[in-house]
Amino acid sequence: MLQGGKFGHGFVSAGVVEAVSPTVMKIPNSYAKVAVSALVGGSVSAATGGKFGNGAITGAFQMAFNEIAHAQRIENDKALQLGIDEVKKYNPESIETNQEIGGKIYELNNEVYASDPVFGNCQGLEDCGINLNQVVIPKGARVLYDWHTHGTSGPDTAAFNWFSPQDLFATNNSSLKGSLLGTPTGIIRLYRPGMIFIDAGRINNTLGPLPPNRFLVGELMDKQRVFTTTVGYTGGRR
Repeated sequence: MLQGGKFGHGFVSAGVVEAVSPTVMKIPNSYAKVAVSALVGGSVSAATGGKFGNGAITGAFQMAFNEIAHAQRIENDKALQLGIDEVKKYNPESIETNQEIGGKIYELNNEVYASDPVFGNCQGLEDCGINLNQVVIPKGARVLYDWHTHGTSGPDTAAFNWFSPQDLFATNNSSLKGSLLGTPTGIIRLYRPGMIFIDAGRINNTLGPLPPNRFLVGELMDKQRVFTTTVGYTGGRR
């Protein structure tokens, strides 16, 4: 190891950094991710009898490598990148006009395209949403991703920063590679099918002001902190 440390301490530091990386990856800023990972790695190394500096270097390099790999995965998935670009394009308008906007990314003849968007009206938790089934896709095309935004509406704005139970259920029961969400805070989230189990019997009436299953929304928000990925940022509500 560097600076005269022992291999075992660095191995433990790397293991802990790997364990907490799903949480750290939710931090929007790459530099902050590396700094937090360095702090975690250094602290673990010191706590196990090693040198703080060695563990910090291990943690920092590990997260930097993860960030590069993550960026390359997005860059190499042209459909995903196009979906992120669509969210970046329409999320500011969604926030400004307080309406949901959505669309789909599809493949046709080995090329990827973005559909024309559909626009909804979001005037409160009881009247909010768009129907992505209204998106027009050419015959023979294969839909790879869908995307939508959540505007700024409702007294419980925090819930709009996450996929709704209905969003997750629809993605789980699709052939999509994933779904993208533009949020009021400007964070763009990616959800892959099947990451969170949704019981169909529990998703009814979850968008009303005081529905009996309202606790499900909070429960799923906690799960999404682990099982969704932050893939971009558009600038949030003022």
